[in-house]
Amino acid sequence: HRDTTAFIASAKAVGATVAGAFVDGEASLADVAALDPGRPLVILLGNEHAGLGEEARLGCDLRFRVPIWGMVESYNLSVCAALC
Repeated sequence: HRDTTAFIASAKAVGATVAGAFVDGEASLADVAALDPGRPLVILLGNEHAGLGEEARLGCDLRFRVPIWGMVESYNLSVCAALC
């Protein structure tokens, strides 16, 4: 895909729900887990520095947060992906 918008459009064209991880996401991982299991799901994760951009924010059907416990301020991308 040439850009994020084109990717999201192609995912939605096949009926996928697009969920993105954002620091200020309104939903939880439990909300993501409760989505229709019969419908394709695309999970978008950004990098540790900048996160997901505005194109992704606008295209997501669901914006969720990954809870952080303990003394860490953030997870690296692979840990976040594993939790999701």
